[in-house]
Amino acid sequence: MPLYYEFHLLFRVMWSGKWAIVSPHGFLSSVWRLIPSFKGYSQQDAQEFLCEVLDKVHSELKYVLSPPLVKMGDSLCPVQEIIPESFEGQLVSQVNCRKCNHKSNTFEPFWDLSLEFPERYQFSQSRTSLSEESCHITEMLTKFTEIEQLGAVYSCDTCNRRRRSSKAVIRTEATKRLLIRKPPKILRLHLKRFRWSGRNHREKINVHVDFSQDLNLRPFCYLSSDEDTDLTTEDFMYDLTAVVMHHGRG
Repeated sequence: MPLYYEFHLLFRVMWSGKWAIVSPHGFLSSVWRLIPSFKGYSQQDAQEFLCEVLDKVHSELKYVLSPPLVKMGDSLCPVQEIIPESFEGQLVSQVNCRKCNHKSNTFEPFWDLSLEFPERYQFSQSRTSLSEESCHITEMLTKFTEIEQLGAVYSCDTCNRRRRSSKAVIRTEATKRLLIRKPPKILRLHLKRFRWSGRNHREKINVHVDFSQDLNLRPFCYLSSDEDTDLTTEDFMYDLTAVVMHHGRG
């Protein structure tokens, strides 16, 4: 039985309201059979599990014969596209040449964002005092979209177009910045709580993360001036739906 079918059955039982307790034994058996890396009762990462399940369901739905249409909001969506239609957004990587100010944009899709803690939360020397200080989720989004200095390593097309063909490639200083080009319908944020300290030593960052019931993603998005006039703040607002909490060691 395909994983998407067991997923469908599980949600039907959960949403029926007939049972106070639901056992996902059929879904779990399918996961063990179709995604062997998660077989058994050892501790697993929730983020990796969700990624693998969504990827597997999406790949299975591509081969559904006579696929139905699924209502999503005010529109209909082919069932094969329900996963990317729900979770897929788009990032823009913007590189700015500091010599000629030319900007180069590269677009790429994403299904989730992995956020690092700002540096002031990562120093083990002050871990005791920092663990009592909260980091807000917007601080992590700010770090994700901060400007990165690349140094004199960038081969700018505009600058090199002006050079003679016999001359060596011109390397200029540049900056790089990631911004959200297209926000997804469902936004998944993954917090990177581990850092490498020293040689092959991994430390966990135990700082508490604050988040509100709603999130305005507009400050972390890239829009052209034309698009900016057509969108309002509500188009970038997200309501908190679920949180995965890890307890214990490891």
